[in-house]
Amino acid sequence: MPSIGLNALPNSADSICPIVPTNAGGAIPGIMTGVTVPDFKLYTLSGDSVDLSQVLQQGLPVLLISSSYTCPVFRGKIPNINTVDSIYQGQLLVYVVYTVEAHPDIDVSPYSGNVWTTSANISEGVLYRQPKTYGERMAIADSLLSHYYIRPEILIDGPCNEWWLNYGTEPNSATLIKTDGSVFAFQQWFNKAPENIFCEIDSLLGTNSGYCNSFANNGTFSL
Repeated sequence: MPSIGLNALPNSADSICPIVPTNAGGAIPGIMTGVTVPDFKLYTLSGDSVDLSQVLQQGLPVLLISSSYTCPVFRGKIPNINTVDSIYQGQLLVYVVYTVEAHPDIDVSPYSGNVWTTSANISEGVLYRQPKTYGERMAIADSLLSHYYIRPEILIDGPCNEWWLNYGTEPNSATLIKTDGSVFAFQQWFNKAPENIFCEIDSLLGTNSGYCNSFANNGTFSL
């Protein structure tokens, strides 16, 4: 589908557009299975551009994972993200898209409409305000990488949150895109049971990663 932007690398001083909290009617669902996604061009921390349509021309499917440093769920999924990027290397292109802060300090959360810093962020010292400029957003993403190793390339969403507003406002979603630009699978929460991202990718690629484990309700346990 037509591109949502960006046309050029934003300036560091470019202002972040107003964010409507999802509880105030600003929620936007992710792109469902079978739907053709809009094209986009986003930039890495080093200023290199990544154009989705050009990436897909390499003949490999693409996995896009939304993120923010202040999302404890995302931080907890980083090992899974690195595993996906590692075991499907050469078969799948993985990108982490850095979007709005899910649980900023002092400022209201876009997911509740009030201040929701979370105890995990307080205990771990992940205390960042909602960026007011593109440069501030880049700085927080850079801080993330100084504390965590993330294998996939990180793409920074534009000043007006173009990707977030078109691909869904979930804080840690996963969109698996076929080479024809259509969605093969969408997960509102990346690899959250009972959904398994490895099963989705194995199904698309026709592979057996060994990580596609089923979840059942008839198991037993001893205490």
